[in-house]
Amino acid sequence: MSRIELDADDRRAVEHARRLLRENEPETRPEGEAAAKTWQVDRIGKLLAAVDVLLDVIDGLPDPIQESDLDRQPHPGRATP
Repeated sequence: MSRIELDADDRRAVEHARRLLRENEPETRPEGEAAAKTWQVDRIGKLLAAVDVLLDVIDGLPDPIQESDLDRQPHPGRATP
C-alpha cells in the first residue's frame, strides 16, 4: 500500500475529517420522526464532509480546511449531489 506525503495543511484536514467521523459514531436514535430525521441528516452530512475532506487531501487540492468550516462548499471541479 502506498502512503501519501502530508504537509501541515493536509494533516490538519485529516484531523478535521477524523473529528467529523468521531462525532458520527453510533448513538441512540432520538424519539420522534422529526427528531430522528434531523439526526439522520446531520450524520449523513458529517460523513459526506469527512469524505470530501479526505478526497481533497488525496487529490492534492490546495483548499485547506479551516477548523471552523463545518459547512464546506465542494471543490469547483467536484460534482455536487
